[in-house]
Amino acid sequence: MSALERKNKANYVLTSRTIGFFLFILGSLGIRARTTESITLLLTGLAIVIYGKLYPVQIDVYKKWWMFATAAQICFFIAPNARHPDTLIKCFIYVLLATILLFIIQTDWKELSGLFRIMEAVSFLVSVYIIFFRMFPRLYLRWIVPHLGYGAAQKALNEANAGYGAALGDSYTYGDYLIMMGIAVFLGKDFSSGRKRIYPKLLIIIGLSGMLMEGRKGELISAILVVLLMYMVCRENTRAIKVSMRKLIFLTTMLIVVAMILSIAHKQGYLYRFYVMYNRIMGNAGGDFSTGRLDRWKTALQIFSDHPFLGVGWGGYTHYLSGTYTANIDNNMYGSVHNCLLQLLCETGIIGTSLILAPYLLILIKTYKHNYRLRKNHYTNICQSRCTVFSLSIQFFFFFLFFIDPVFYNQYFWIVYMIAVAVEAYSMNCDRFFTTPLYRS
Repeated sequence: MSALERKNKANYVLTSRTIGFFLFILGSLGIRARTTESITLLLTGLAIVIYGKLYPVQIDVYKKWWMFATAAQICFFIAPNARHPDTLIKCFIYVLLATILLFIIQTDWKELSGLFRIMEAVSFLVSVYIIFFRMFPRLYLRWIVPHLGYGAAQKALNEANAGYGAALGDSYTYGDYLIMMGIAVFLGKDFSSGRKRIYPKLLIIIGLSGMLMEGRKGELISAILVVLLMYMVCRENTRAIKVSMRKLIFLTTMLIVVAMILSIAHKQGYLYRFYVMYNRIMGNAGGDFSTGRLDRWKTALQIFSDHPFLGVGWGGYTHYLSGTYTANIDNNMYGSVHNCLLQLLCETGIIGTSLILAPYLLILIKTYKHNYRLRKNHYTNICQSRCTVFSLSIQFFFFFLFFIDPVFYNQYFWIVYMIAVAVEAYSMNCDRFFTTPLYRS
């Protein structure tokens, strides 16, 4: 086997990591994350042994930037003024694991096309699951809740009245991430097929409906923005008027369908959380529409203004605010700023924030530029188009969430984000190593 052929073979480490991420759904049964991660490490080891594809690390620009960001995080994690609450320690461990896996992943289109099919199926099934049991909550209480772990069952019972749907993996965020991975795949499939097929768009709508029924506002808003943005930045300007009119008719039909779905959902009470937020924004009801975010952002800005260069120490936001270190900050409503940029600014200052975030921003910019080149070529290369659109969609999704939720301190984020970067690294390197024989006519 030639060296060139060896470079293009998969060691299925990416498949092991993705399957391991799907296994977090076992958290609904009370199985701890450490058990799931142990299974994932076992799968990864078996993949390397079976396929024997742990070659010398290929260093591309994405891995260089990722490693720079990880090195910056290590420095601020061990800094003298740093504190180490449980959430930060867990996050840091996942950063290290994601870095190691990103460097040893060796993939090819055969592996990625299979993973994309799995992501599509998982996203669709999760969406249908959430929609169905939100529509029939009594069946959820009868069929599902008795089989959940104690914590997951309590969460399902407590949050049902607050307008949440069915939690997966003992987390509402996790279910939305699963759906978003599928939406990103459907976007890539739609653009690589010339946006001529209807079913990817329908599946995107089903995915967004699943997020709507889940009740998480941040993920839903971010996903909608991603879909709209991708159809703007990925549009092709060489279509004939006839095609444009057909698309206009299709878009009008889709808007009517979405309006009908929202109308029915509102009448059935499925939009309760969004309705409450709307009334608070309009001043028709008491309470803070941002659920405390504005106050936390204001506090973070004040802390940053007092410590602009190095901050108060990574993990020190809660301690600085309360004056007393709180070990279990998961139960503290001020455990995070719910804006990763502001939290990093107040904890690591402008220096730390720049060193940590600049590489990830460069990855996003390079992915965007790569997508732009593919768009100019009308997405004729199916392999690269699907990979890059998938990665760019995931990166945009987390970019929006970055400013309203503590995704940077969420272990699920690091797994999905690493997968997205690994996929884009493969897509970019396709031009260097070989010409993919998959083209759209």
